Amino acid sequence: MLNELVKNSIVNMQRTVEDMSSRKNQEAYKANVAFVHVPTELLEQWSDHYRRVKEKEWFGSLFLENEINDIDLVHHSVMRFRESIGQEVPDVPLIFQEPSWQTVIESAEILLKSLEKIQVRFGLK
Repeated sequence: MLNELVKNSIVNMQRTVEDMSSRKNQEAYKANVAFVHVPTELLEQWSDHYRRVKEKEWFGSLFLENEINDIDLVHHSVMRFRESIGQEVPDVPLIFQEPSWQTVIESAEILLKSLEKIQVRFGLK
């Protein structure tokens, strides 16, 4: 039985990854919250989720090895993006011209499939 903190952590991680994995979602995010710098917001959210997976036993222990591999794939693509882009991160829609952001999107698509299986496994979907 999962407690509310664990359930919310899984659901919130999935929401972030859904946004990271979709240009359409990122454009909608920008349209709905125009003052937010979408890539920076998503990167910060991802950083929080990744840290929780790696540092909190109650969360990290939920994931199977292949799911951790998918999580690490996103993390590594985010790190490569940050290294390639420097301090000036373009916002939506200019961010979509960055090849390293496309890699982030693609890796998030892979993780999204794993997170959907996790939600089914734990009865959240």
